[in-house]
Amino acid sequence: MAEWIKILLSTLSGLAIGLLSALVFEPVKQDIIRRRTARRAEKAIYQEIGELHYMFDLFSSFPDSHNKLPIRRMRFEVFDYYYGQHREAFYSIPCHAGIRSVYSQFELLLQDARQGNVGPSATMRELKEAIDYGIDCGGLDGERLKAIADTYKGRDRKAHRNVHRLLTKRNGQEIGVKTAGGFCCELSHSR
Repeated sequence: MAEWIKILLSTLSGLAIGLLSALVFEPVKQDIIRRRTARRAEKAIYQEIGELHYMFDLFSSFPDSHNKLPIRRMRFEVFDYYYGQHREAFYSIPCHAGIRSVYSQFELLLQDARQGNVGPSATMRELKEAIDYGIDCGGLDGERLKAIADTYKGRDRKAHRNVHRLLTKRNGQEIGVKTAGGFCCELSHSR
């Protein structure tokens, strides 16, 4: 066989393999990455919603003076990250519509609370009810969220039983609230 035929055959076979990988394997690889990212996003977002549900349930029993700071500083970092940076993966989550709906309600409720239209304790109750409504409508996996919230309750059982004694005091003044989830906020800057 002539040398130029060997070069031509190896070039054509390399071209065929390159085209095959570009047309078939690359989209498959992208799909696998998107599905893995969607699974990670779903797990992280459910973890965040479960933690928020537990926190809202806990804080809704506190007076308004204790809930002002948590409402002012409340952020939804996990959802914001996946919705902003990995939107395609977010929309691959089976219950993405329910998740998006709940977070939209969160934003509206927090906007009202930050403007002073609704009291902080009422906002905490409404935020919890937004999650409960998402579960009741089938937009969120209730069993999964309950398991996550129970994890927080189980982890901090002693603190959960003594939730009304968790106010931190110094020199007779309330300076902060420490929740069973470990979330701590300062109410005043007096030391």
